[in-house]
Amino acid sequence: MNTAGKCTCAAVAASLAAGITAPSAAREGQSADNLLEEVVVTARKRSESLQEVPLAIYAFSEAEIQSKGMLDIRDIANATPGLTYGAELGRTAERPTIRGMSNTSTAIEQPVSVFIDGVYQSTSVLGTTLSDLERVEVVKGPQSALYGRATFGGAINYVRRRPQNEMSAKLSVSAGEDNYEAYVGNISGALIEDKLFARASFDSNRVSGQYSDPDSGYQFGSEQTDSFSLGIVYQVTGALEIIANYGNENIDDSLFAARNISGQSDNACELGGTITWWCGELPANDSGAISADTDLLGGKAGTARDTRRWDITANYALPNDLELTAIVARADTLERLGNDQTYSSTEVDGFPDVGGVFVPVGPNPGFYILGAEDWMSLSWSDTEFNSAEVRLASADEQRWRWMVGLYYYDEKELSASAGGAGPSFSLDRPANDPAETRRGEAVFAWTEYAVNDRFRVSAELRALTEEYSTVLVEPLNGNDAIDEDWDETTARLSLSYFASQDIKVYASIATGFKAGGVNNDASVISREPDLVSYDPDTVTTYELGVKSDLLGERLRVNAATYYSDWEDQQLSTAVISGGRVISAVTNIGNTEIYGLDLDITWLPLEGLQVSLAYAYVDAEIKEGEDARQLSAYGDGDLSGFEPPFIADNQYTLSLAFSRPLATTGFDFYLGADYAYSDDGRYLQVQNTMDLGEAKFLNARIGLASDNWDIVFWGKNLTDEDNAVSGIRYIDNNVFSQSFATVRQPVALYGRKRQLGATVTYSY
Repeated sequence: MNTAGKCTCAAVAASLAAGITAPSAAREGQSADNLLEEVVVTARKRSESLQEVPLAIYAFSEAEIQSKGMLDIRDIANATPGLTYGAELGRTAERPTIRGMSNTSTAIEQPVSVFIDGVYQSTSVLGTTLSDLERVEVVKGPQSALYGRATFGGAINYVRRRPQNEMSAKLSVSAGEDNYEAYVGNISGALIEDKLFARASFDSNRVSGQYSDPDSGYQFGSEQTDSFSLGIVYQVTGALEIIANYGNENIDDSLFAARNISGQSDNACELGGTITWWCGELPANDSGAISADTDLLGGKAGTARDTRRWDITANYALPNDLELTAIVARADTLERLGNDQTYSSTEVDGFPDVGGVFVPVGPNPGFYILGAEDWMSLSWSDTEFNSAEVRLASADEQRWRWMVGLYYYDEKELSASAGGAGPSFSLDRPANDPAETRRGEAVFAWTEYAVNDRFRVSAELRALTEEYSTVLVEPLNGNDAIDEDWDETTARLSLSYFASQDIKVYASIATGFKAGGVNNDASVISREPDLVSYDPDTVTTYELGVKSDLLGERLRVNAATYYSDWEDQQLSTAVISGGRVISAVTNIGNTEIYGLDLDITWLPLEGLQVSLAYAYVDAEIKEGEDARQLSAYGDGDLSGFEPPFIADNQYTLSLAFSRPLATTGFDFYLGADYAYSDDGRYLQVQNTMDLGEAKFLNARIGLASDNWDIVFWGKNLTDEDNAVSGIRYIDNNVFSQSFATVRQPVALYGRKRQLGATVTYSY
């Protein structure tokens, strides 16, 4: 598919070799003499200039995060072409995608991971605010060699602000439509001058939902976040420093805005006769009522999550400018999700009472629940994650640089779920499901050698072991427990050539790895025991890029083109067993991806910055089978289809202008950001359900001085009404054990237009 697009990428690759450029950092702000500022990143676990790192990185500074009113990772994704961060069930169940590496199920380990100061985050970060960060780095392409599992599509790193010796403080108050209010503050300074520093910050924000049930008035999409963090730096000696961080975030959200669209008259087609599919673009948010019967959930509808994080880092300067770093970290997360699984407050099938009927034959045999307008579900999870890393690094300013390290983690998750219809539904947490445990160990190394002033060679290597264990819901070959382990070696080789002081060309080959897992499902265990375990998937990416600062450091043009060969791809698919269709995660085959990342920042005039970021992705499944599509297309061959949740074209255009106001001490500034994603973003590999185009416009206008910042802002000014994501679901009229065959979706909707203002005082 998309042969023309592949030819375009090949042509771009040729032009890159002649000297165009590779992805970089978009930011607002510039120096007094109107030159682009240097951006320092830590994508390779050491501080380096972004323009010299042979990686495609998109970075956001603290000033840009504040000026654009970015609240969480959803805002980062909206401003980063090539990155999507779908949230299926409100602020939970993330589905991140970078460069076409996507999954159809949030139950599968994702290809993109989030780190805080290099520490892996195993649970949701949708409630993690951006209010006290120094920088956010989005690193594209496989990062498994340095970061490990679940980074073969890319990695996102939050870099926190460190406590400082000098006293500083900030307080920010925001208010806006839909009862939006936010209070953000921090204070930093020395507890013991030149010896012990501390930094404390808080962020409390809430907003009402923009969708209401027409009968009950219940508001969907309300969000409330309260977080606190404390950081301490102790300069033990001139050679040893210890950094300790603690953070707590708590979210309490109402039920997310969603609509089951089965049976709507505007379905573009009907495939498979009695087994219905949705074809075409999902309906807009105003195409019908959004409703749910939440009474039976007793105030537990929506998401409640509490996350506590601790980490301690010790940096020790050894002789010969060597540096030893040790990090230990822990995170505990408690989460509860309550949902009306019918996504409707009305009866959907004409049967007033809850009852059941078993259909033994036909295209979709199974047990059907009639009159299930009150089908509720509650799920709980307790996750404990511990990690430790130690690494030894050489000095930065030398011809041969290197780093070696060891890494360990263990993760334990306890979960429980309950579902039922009618007044008999219980709100009590049942006994936990069998515990799931993961462990991993790795040894890694990085080195870079400057052959001469123009040519550098760098290499990364990681040898790792991943282990997974749990108790099966029913025995397999007489055993209740299952233990799986996978060994893998990942690598990256990069060549960098400095054509001049301002232009650098690089080429790299990188491999990525994502651990396997277990289908702990009774139907899979009894019917298809060979599918109980599935293998890791791997990727090899070839990349060519250029990074350049032109026009006397007033124009930055960075670009990269790449090809990825994704093998043993994990996918939630359907298989036929004994005349019945069952769902399971399997390794379906492989996918090929061609792409381009382009990032341009230009300072045409004093006080004016123009930025354009663009991402092109052409992804195609080359082999794979899915029995689900037999009813629609007559065969299960997935070849030629696109992986889900991928936009072929995405771009963001940003304008920022500032000008001093005479002798007032204030600067007047304004800015706007327009983000576009084209259609073709499918919910599943059969490519029938489409999210359609997405167009978002944010703008701001304000006054700023050394101490004050007053800004009026607007978000989603175009009032984009398309679904932001969707769930491959079942027909609204029945629930069946054979969920896999009925493909009616639930459309998920984002926030509408919102206006507000923020006042910030700092010193």
